[in-house]
Amino acid sequence: MKRLPLLSALLCTALLLAACAARPQGEAPVVPETPPAVQPQEPPEESAAPENEEIAALRAMARDADCLCAMTYLGYGTNIAGFLRETDEGKALREAWPFLTEIPPQQYVEYEGDEIYCVIPADPEAVISVHAVSIDDGGAVREGTQLYRGQHGQALLLRGNVSDIVPNVSVTVSEPDGGSCTFQPALSLKDGSLGVSEGDGVLDFTIRYPGRGYRAPEGSFVGVWEARAQDGAGAAYDCTLTFFRDGTMVCGIAQDGVQWEELTGSYLVSRSDGNVVRMDLTRTGGQRLADGAPPYALLGEFMLVEEDQTLYVTHLYGAALLDDTENETIVFHAAKLG
Repeated sequence: MKRLPLLSALLCTALLLAACAARPQGEAPVVPETPPAVQPQEPPEESAAPENEEIAALRAMARDADCLCAMTYLGYGTNIAGFLRETDEGKALREAWPFLTEIPPQQYVEYEGDEIYCVIPADPEAVISVHAVSIDDGGAVREGTQLYRGQHGQALLLRGNVSDIVPNVSVTVSEPDGGSCTFQPALSLKDGSLGVSEGDGVLDFTIRYPGRGYRAPEGSFVGVWEARAQDGAGAAYDCTLTFFRDGTMVCGIAQDGVQWEELTGSYLVSRSDGNVVRMDLTRTGGQRLADGAPPYALLGEFMLVEEDQTLYVTHLYGAALLDDTENETIVFHAAKLG
């Protein structure tokens, strides 16, 4: 934009020189009129597109769990697009998480290996970077070439890991306030679940199904269970858990007789421990939804122990049933079983 005054000056000089060369001797020089100044135009403001509701919900889940990102293992494939488009597993994932099809190829990282992951920073302004890594003779992790760097909390699809034992990529999520976490996406050799621990700052939202560490329920918790419980701030709620035989469930949370939240979804049971249940719920009703609360999904793991028509529900990982009740137990009583 700063070229305009210079061009105007050059134009004036050229006109003066032309006038001097053309006028007869003794005539006064003719001063050309200065052209009107051209006012620079500001570029139109770009309207920010609304964020995908599923991604916003996963960000909220990660923040609620004090994690810096949410990550899921998708499956095995030799390329990301082909896996999502051509495999039965990819089709099921597209139906469960439609946002996967909206992530552009510029946000794919294709490296050596066939394990495919999706990583979503909790902060929409976070920076996410991926590096190749290797293990030296002493067993230490050595960071190598930077494979990717994304701004503004962009969701990432990543393929890597030639070996089941030694991951070959690392991911770093850096937030504007200085918080950061670095981890190596990998699978647990125990049950095929995501190989992350609580201190990694990563929320695992991998879809579980029979054959991937979890199995369909067998009716042990089927029925309606009710509890009077408090959140971390001491507010009292009436909670209802309804488990159906087909693996679907409903969670109701009421306060002072008003249905505060209604969440519906499904549950699966750990293959290695039948008392560990994974709940995958989405807000579908209640006062919070009517008040315009942001999208929210509850994805968490709980230990369920049933004794004498009493159900002890202990939060293990992910989102809790009530705010600030992580690692606490809520005691439910049978309202209707079977």
